[in-house]
Amino acid sequence: MNTKSLIVAIASMGLAASSFAQGTIAFANNASSLVTTNNQQGNIGNSTTGFGTKIQLFYQVKTGTVAPAALDATSALAGTPVNGWIQMPGSASSVGTPLAGRFGPTSVTTGNDVAPAGSVWLQAVAWNGGSTTAANASATATYAGVSGIWSQGTGDGAAVPAVSSAGLFGGIVLIPVPEPSTIALAGLGAASLLLFRRK
Repeated sequence: MNTKSLIVAIASMGLAASSFAQGTIAFANNASSLVTTNNQQGNIGNSTTGFGTKIQLFYQVKTGTVAPAALDATSALAGTPVNGWIQMPGSASSVGTPLAGRFGPTSVTTGNDVAPAGSVWLQAVAWNGGSTTAANASATATYAGVSGIWSQGTGDGAAVPAVSSAGLFGGIVLIPVPEPSTIALAGLGAASLLLFRRK
């Protein structure tokens, strides 16, 4: 084998190895970044979310300094996330263990499109109702919400970077998910208004 062929072979093996690389992320929050439920009952206000609520990360590979468009909770829970977001593989983390509104620390691993020591945009989705992943939660969730977007470096499995709650994850407020019948009524109302305007 000549030198040129050897270099091409080594480069090909390197590319193949990198395509199977995965970044890791440590995921947790603290008392200043809780997951809470908006009760919307008079003056009750927000309450800390206890056992039974789940939270899951969605990610995009970071290629610039401008954050992508935000993830929509409704589409994420229906299994059709938009704006380029990808659900983190595996099951969601539980909120309320060990304390209400708290989760983690837990380590999650991205897909093969994120290299170790890479960088990603992250957004979290939380919901109630018991589904183990966001992609099948729309049938059971009555409350849901999304976090803000933050940028996070990924680890290599040996040195996993921690998520700083104060500087990155800022908490989530869960709000009621409209029932299908409510959405249908709203659609009928909008259609009737359009017909009325045309007449």
